[in-house]
Amino acid sequence: MSKNEKEQVKIEEIAIKRIKSVFETENHKCWFGLNQSDADALKRTFENVYQNTEANNFPDFLFDNGYIEHFVVTSSKESKKGAQHKIEKSKFDNRSKEIIEKLPQINGKVTNRFDYPEHSYGYFRNSFKKNFEKHIRSLRAYFGSKDHGIFLVEYKDIGALEMFELSLEEVGSVFMGDIKIRQEKLDCYRLSRDKSMLNWLHEYKEELEYIIFSTRENIEIIKIDSIPKILSLLPFDYAIVDTFSPTMFEHFIPLISNMDSDSN
Repeated sequence: MSKNEKEQVKIEEIAIKRIKSVFETENHKCWFGLNQSDADALKRTFENVYQNTEANNFPDFLFDNGYIEHFVVTSSKESKKGAQHKIEKSKFDNRSKEIIEKLPQINGKVTNRFDYPEHSYGYFRNSFKKNFEKHIRSLRAYFGSKDHGIFLVEYKDIGALEMFELSLEEVGSVFMGDIKIRQEKLDCYRLSRDKSMLNWLHEYKEELEYIIFSTRENIEIIKIDSIPKILSLLPFDYAIVDTFSPTMFEHFIPLISNMDSDSN
């Protein structure tokens, strides 16, 4: 197994471990359209899942009567070299590693800065659909058990998109007495609120049982056959916009400066 394959296996194992924790803690806020029987069955699934020994083949993980396929999506622009966010973030991480290695020879504070590249909901939709359809084609060519199918989708562009419920659009400047009108504002993208994507995913209900959408902030386990029930609780659409190119900083300070160590 190559170095890249080993790294990919490690990433996938970490993703699976996060989902296991949802069922170990019975975190109902992560369940969308599941009943207790569904949750219990999924818990057993993640307790017994194992890595596909053929790392480059579909699917990534197997269990009795089913499979789990893992992939990553982005809201940044993509090219043949990959996602722009991932490329720039990798440069940022490498600079941080270099700073840490040189820290014993550095006096004072050193700052590493990462300016987000362009992000958009359009880029996100394109990335999600392109990757999803690619893995659906692999699923259709797969001859193993397909009784229970799960796609585990990771979105790692932290804070790149935000969402606003359009619950005030119809009200405008009209007074509504003591009726409480709330607008949900989310500082990260949530698949469970995206009516357009949910409707699109429901078209695959005959081929796929669950979509698990994982970000740093949230895990959403969505039963695809239950999407109409989820949509019935979402009377309003959501505006989904980029967060105006946020910036990430890392600051490094030596525990003992060179001046202190020299004086000793």
